[in-house]
Amino acid sequence: MLLVLILALPVLVVAQRTAPVGPPLVLDGVAVVDVVHGVLVPDRRVVIKGNRILAMGDRNAVPVAKEARVVDARGKFLMPGLW
Repeated sequence: MLLVLILALPVLVVAQRTAPVGPPLVLDGVAVVDVVHGVLVPDRRVVIKGNRILAMGDRNAVPVAKEARVVDARGKFLMPGLW
């Protein structure tokens, strides 16, 4: 089993780097859990592209690209940084 995982690792790494990246995903109105300070920051806009967070901030301050897929995330929570 360990040998299979070791042999598959390079394939998984290459697949992650070459995976097609679509339009940005925008979580609008989400409450972000700040695990460093132990607080909940409400009504944030988070812009994600691929597997990266590009921007996070006040909904009125973070711009949204025209091609972005916007999700109304009011009443939802986001805890970034677990991976």
